[in-house]
Amino acid sequence: MKKSFYLPVMCFLAFVFHLSASNGYPLNFNAGHPGVATSDPEAIIRKNIADFSANLMKGNYQAVVAAYTDDAKIFPPSLDILSGSEAISRYWTPSENAKSRIVYHKVTPSEITITGNTAYDWGYYEGTSENDKGERSNWRGKYVIVWKEVSPGDWKIYLDCWNRVLD
Repeated sequence: MKKSFYLPVMCFLAFVFHLSASNGYPLNFNAGHPGVATSDPEAIIRKNIADFSANLMKGNYQAVVAAYTDDAKIFPPSLDILSGSEAISRYWTPSENAKSRIVYHKVTPSEITITGNTAYDWGYYEGTSENDKGERSNWRGKYVIVWKEVSPGDWKIYLDCWNRVLD
């Protein structure tokens, strides 16, 4: 009698422990980031930060916009708050007659804090733009980002605020 009771109880306890260790989500060791477990949100956020910069440099603006939640807000310097995917897409996608492009972009988080399915990070960014004459200009600034876990292991930018630091 004890053996038949013991196995179901142990399975139930293992399941409860699994859920509590994963914030209620089943552990998923892929979630679009091979080699990064969804139980390590900081690693996922760091990967998303690196992917954001890589996509910006490659001119993959659809992927840049996809880094944001559908209801995201961005706070670009000297502009009103822009809200939603369409507005964010218009901001990040250069016009046909743009005379410069970003050739280098790097974000360096100083701190990443995760609480449940929300996180924030802040730090510095740096970059280089190149104009149509091949002239380059370097820039840097500071930022704060609020992240949301929109599904298990899928962290996206909800609020993005940045401004330049003048040399």
